[in-house]
Order: sequence, then structure tokens, then C-alpha cells
Amino acid sequence: MTLSQAKCTPSSHGSRSPHPSPEANSEAELYVPDFTQFPAAFPPPDRHRVRRITLAVLLTLGVLMFLTAIIIHSTLVTQADVAQQKRADQQEMLSRINSLEKAGGEENYRDCITHAKTLLLTANLSSLVHMQTEAVLKKCQTQIKAQIEIKDTELLERANQAAAKDQLKNAIALASQVEGKHRLAAQELISQWSGQILTLAEDAYEGGNLDNAVKMARAIAPDNLLYETSQTKIKLWNQDWAMDAAKWKMADTAMKNNQIETARSHIKHLMASHNPYWQRVAYQLQANVDQLQIHRESSLRTSVLTWMIIIIGGWGWLSCFRGHRA
Repeated sequence: MTLSQAKCTPSSHGSRSPHPSPEANSEAELYVPDFTQFPAAFPPPDRHRVRRITLAVLLTLGVLMFLTAIIIHSTLVTQADVAQQKRADQQEMLSRINSLEKAGGEENYRDCITHAKTLLLTANLSSLVHMQTEAVLKKCQTQIKAQIEIKDTELLERANQAAAKDQLKNAIALASQVEGKHRLAAQELISQWSGQILTLAEDAYEGGNLDNAVKMARAIAPDNLLYETSQTKIKLWNQDWAMDAAKWKMADTAMKNNQIETARSHIKHLMASHNPYWQRVAYQLQANVDQLQIHRESSLRTSVLTWMIIIIGGWGWLSCFRGHRA
């Protein structure tokens, strides 16, 4: 008997017996609920829906794998194109290097060496191109060394000829162009000629020609070992010359104003100059001052004598005039 039947029996509406019958107990123990009468808490899975989801996942994975394959293929193709273009560029540069080597000439050899060194520094350079580039580089270096040696020999000969004619500035300019194994000999000659230029500049300064002295000293290039010495001398020459010229100006002004003692004081300071030229000028000024003083004293004596003669003569005439009246 089911639960619904039990609820619908008449005995259920009456009084219940406190002691159920054995039949009722057996029915209660054997009672199994009918779950078909209640809603399912967990409905059974939909097989069609599961198939659709699985198919969608598989399709998505397939599309992703296809796109990944396309990207990998494009990357490999791009890398192959780049590598091929690099090989073409390397071959083109190697051809240019060979052309420069065959053309000859110092400038072409220098360009050949520059481009060859640049190519050797290129990444992923093939062994064949590397070997060919090194071979051309050695050829260019050998050729340019030979040409530089010939050119340096000619430059040194011309420099020595210019120095023999006292064209020291030109000689230094020629020797400065030497760059090969004769460079050390050229530097020694440049130092020697630069010292001679400084000596000539010193002579010009002491001879009173400041502009010429500065011009010669400035002919020494900044890369010369005597450059700092020449610049120091130029600075000192300008300073000392300005001071000595100011002393001479004050002495000359005092002479023109007949200020003999003032002029002598300035001349005394000028005689202490380190430049023999201004020392000679000071002695000449001293002689002029002495001559001026002599002339001044002579004029004074002449004036005194003249006045004495006038006074004596006047006194004589006055005495004669008084005697004549007496």
C-alpha cells in the first residue's frame, strides 16, 4: 500500500490504535519512496550539448594550431629573406672592395681598407666571404704602405730643401705630412726647426719687431712639442712690451714738458727692461735728456751772460752819462 492510499483510508480519519498491527509494521519497513513524483535535484546530462561543446573546443584548438603554423612559416620565410639579403649585401660590398683594390691609388687603397674592416665586423659573415675579404685587405695594406714610403721620402727631401733656404715654416708643414716609418725622423726635424723658429722669433722681439716675433711663434702647430713654450713666450712678450711701451711714453711726455727729473726716473725704470731693444731705447732717451739738460744749462748761461752784459753795459753808459753831466 502506498503513502497516498494510506492517507485516503477511512481509518486515518478516526482514532489511531496505540499498537500498530504487524501488517502495518511490515508495510512501513518495506516502504520505498517513488522519486519520480519529485523534481530532480541534478538532472541527467544532455549528451547533445556535451558533443557540441567538445566539437567547439576541438575546432578552436584546430584554428589556433593553424594560425600558429602560419606565423611560424611567415617568420621562417622572413628570416630566410633577411639572410639572403644580407648575403647579397655582403657580396656587393666585397665586389666594391675588389674594385677599389684593382683601381689602385692611395685614396682607393684607403677606402678599400676602411670597407674591408667594416665588412669583417659584420655579424654572421660567411667563412668564404671572410677569407676573401681578409685577402683583399692584406693586398691593400701592402700597396698603401709602399706608396706611403715613397711619398714620405719625397716629403722629407722637399722639407730639407725648404729648411736649407730658411723656409722653416714650409719645411715643418711638409715634414708634418710624413706618416710612415719615417715619422720619427720627421718629428725630430720638426722639433729642430721649431727651435730655430723660436730663436728667430726671440731675435725679432729683441730687435723691436714684436708683430713679426709673434707671427713666427704662432707658426708652431698645436701638436708640436714646443707649442706650449711658444704660447708662453707670446704671452710674456705682449705683457713686457706693453709695460715697456708705457714707461717710454711717460718718459717721452716728461721730456717734451721739460720735466728732466721726471723723465730720468721713467728712463731708469725702462733701463731695467728684459728686452735689449727697450734698453737701447732707454739709453737713447737718456742721451736725449742729457742733451736737453746741456742745452738748457747752456741757454741759461747764455741768458745770464747776456743779462750781465746788458747790466754792465747799462751801468757803464749810466756812469758815462753822469760824468758827462758833471
